[in-house]
Amino acid sequence: MKDRSRDLIINGSGSSGGGVFNKVKISGSGKVSGDVECLEFRCSGSGSVIGNVKTGYMNVSGSGDVDGNLVAEELKVSGSFRVDGDTFVKEASVSGHMKVDGKLTAEEMTVNGALEVKDDCSAEEFVVKGGFRISGLLNAGKVDIQLHGDAFVKEIGCDQIEVRRNLLGGISVLKMIKTLFQSFHNELHADVIEGDDIALEYTKAKVVRGTNVIIGPGCKIDLVEYKGRYEQHDDAEVELSRMV
Repeated sequence: MKDRSRDLIINGSGSSGGGVFNKVKISGSGKVSGDVECLEFRCSGSGSVIGNVKTGYMNVSGSGDVDGNLVAEELKVSGSFRVDGDTFVKEASVSGHMKVDGKLTAEEMTVNGALEVKDDCSAEEFVVKGGFRISGLLNAGKVDIQLHGDAFVKEIGCDQIEVRRNLLGGISVLKMIKTLFQSFHNELHADVIEGDDIALEYTKAKVVRGTNVIIGPGCKIDLVEYKGRYEQHDDAEVELSRMV
């Protein structure tokens, strides 16, 4: 049985080796070299782990970096957080900016700000108020996107998706997204979007394929294929729409 009786606490500036802990707390500037397994991980200020992290609860306020894979039951980020490997979380809430250089897998993913994923992203529920860049596939049950900037993804496969523009999120969020993504058109860009129920606004896509499809204002779509109901706003451009 692993001994979880000890805590790892770094106050101010310091470093430590990895290990198995009850709690890990970094306040200020701290560095942990080695894999970390704990029940609770808190980082306020600037903290980094050179290794993998497995924890029940992780809270990052300020700046955090995991140079490996992350496995967590619950993740809360306020500020900036980077994972160099893959991320597996049950529930994640991000206020600010999160970057994953590998795959991101979650049951519930909520982002208020910006999300970057270099590989595929998978979630039961994917909610974003802000912008994102996913280099691979976004696979989710429910997708809810409120655009406070631009969003980029190669493909989306889902049960239900709703995309709408919302400019009430605050100037700070908009400036952050513009800085990160070097673009500021408040649009979703995708090659392919597939789902059962699809409702889009301000979306540019090559192919949209679904059962019930609503193409709202600001959309530019090359091809729409639908099986059930289809609606197209007057302020939308669709080169070809057809029932299949």
